[in-house]
Amino acid sequence: TPETSVYWADFKDRFLDQLPPGAPQGLSGRFYPAVGNHETWLDPDMQGLRSTVPYLKDFYVTADRHIYAFDYNNSRFIFLDTGGYDPPAGWGDDSKPSYDEQMQQLQTWLKEAQEKRIKHVFITLHKPPFCSAGHGHLTPEQNPHNILVPFANDKNRPLDMTVFSGHVHSSKLYYKDHIRYLVLGGGGADQVYNTIDCVDSDPYCQDELYWRGAKRMMEYNYLTVKIDGDDIGFTLDRWRPDAPQPYQRCVIDKEMHISGCE
Repeated sequence: TPETSVYWADFKDRFLDQLPPGAPQGLSGRFYPAVGNHETWLDPDMQGLRSTVPYLKDFYVTADRHIYAFDYNNSRFIFLDTGGYDPPAGWGDDSKPSYDEQMQQLQTWLKEAQEKRIKHVFITLHKPPFCSAGHGHLTPEQNPHNILVPFANDKNRPLDMTVFSGHVHSSKLYYKDHIRYLVLGGGGADQVYNTIDCVDSDPYCQDELYWRGAKRMMEYNYLTVKIDGDDIGFTLDRWRPDAPQPYQRCVIDKEMHISGCE
């Protein structure tokens, strides 16, 4: 807990306590995490996270259930649990609930969003469905992409879908089957510079839209998403300490093309 753990005390002091007081109307807080291996290392029941962010219980998050969802304005937010570190690119056997159960719940949440005529769906999970660096992407056998495609391409009630992930300490963008995938690894950890050699038969590794084959360099960043009705926009503030112009603000369009880095 924050009272007994140096880690959670530091997290609370340097991050949670710095957020503006209160919460957006209808919500119980400002910070909503997706559970990954960092939240369960040496703490499989997530006592640290659950005591530091106590309002997660409002969404029925428990020691045995690490997934949740809520609606805010015209958007649905879904948080999944990809399990522990091993294997790095696989959906962990210790995910709670299991992969199959989570996919059933995911489909239920997406069908509800369609019935409620919700426009935007944001899904957050720790391990990336698409990635060509570091640990790589989730295996095709345990990858939510095929679950999402029918909902994003429904002729009657298509859902505008964006998927956030981390795990790999790199920044990457993908746009597949009308679904946006963002690997948001530009936080505080040391960056990963290696690139996995993609083979033609691996659709989860190709067509990365951020670096586009350019030489990698140290970069830290944060992403802002703005919604105006049916419209959605992305702004990336990035810091490259070794670049001639270290700080830049970039615009990312609906199909994950990046531009306007000034």
